[in-house]
Amino acid sequence: MKETAPKEITWFEITKDIVIPSIALLATVILGTIIAILLKKREEKSKNKSLLIDNYMEFLNCRTNDVMNIIYFSIVETLKDIKINPDAYFKIHSNLHNTLDRISHHIKENEAVLERFSKKDSNWSPFTYKFCFLLGTKKYFKEAQSLENVITNYYISNESRKEYSRKLRDQIQNNTTISNLLGKSNQIEIDNGVKEIVELVSQDFSNYQRKLFQPYTNKIADLIDSY
Repeated sequence: MKETAPKEITWFEITKDIVIPSIALLATVILGTIIAILLKKREEKSKNKSLLIDNYMEFLNCRTNDVMNIIYFSIVETLKDIKINPDAYFKIHSNLHNTLDRISHHIKENEAVLERFSKKDSNWSPFTYKFCFLLGTKKYFKEAQSLENVITNYYISNESRKEYSRKLRDQIQNNTTISNLLGKSNQIEIDNGVKEIVELVSQDFSNYQRKLFQPYTNKIADLIDSY
C-alpha cells in the first residue's frame, strides 16, 4: 500500500490558534481604547462647556458691577465738578448756597451707592483668558480676539476714558433742562436737576459700553452654545 506523504504543516497552521485570537484580542483592546478616549473627550468637553457657562455667568455679573461702578463714579465726579465750577453748568443766582448744599447732599448719597458697588467683584478682564483657554486658542483668536481688541482700545484705554468723560461733561453742561433746574433756588427743582444728571449719565454710559461689549459678549455666547 502506497504511503501517504505527511501533510506539510505551514506556519499559519502552527500560529493561527495563537495569532488570530491575539489579533482579535488586540483589535478589541484597540477598539475599547478608542471608545474610552472618545468617551473621555466627550466627558471633558462636557466639563469644559459647563465651565464655560459658569465663567460666562460670572463674567456678566462682574461686567454689571463694573458698569454700575463707573456710572456712580461718573455721577459723583460730575456733582463734585458742579460744586467747584457751578457757573459752567448754570447761571449763578443769589441763593447759590442752597443749590450747593443740595449738590453736597446728593454727592454723599451717590458716594454711599458707589461704595457698595466698589466692594463687589468688577474685574471682568481675567475671563477673557479663561474663555481663550477653554474654547481653544486657535478658535478664540479667530472668532473673538478682534472683538476683545476693540474693548481694549476704546474702553480700557485711558485716553478713550478721558475722551468719553469730556464728551459726557459737555453734554451735561449744554443740557438746558439740567441748567434751568439747577439754576433754581427751589429744592425740588434742584433735586430734579440732579435726577436728570443721574439719568443722563446712566443711559449714556450704558449705551457707550454696550456698543463696545455686545459684539464680544454675543460671540462668546455663540461659541459656548456651539461648543
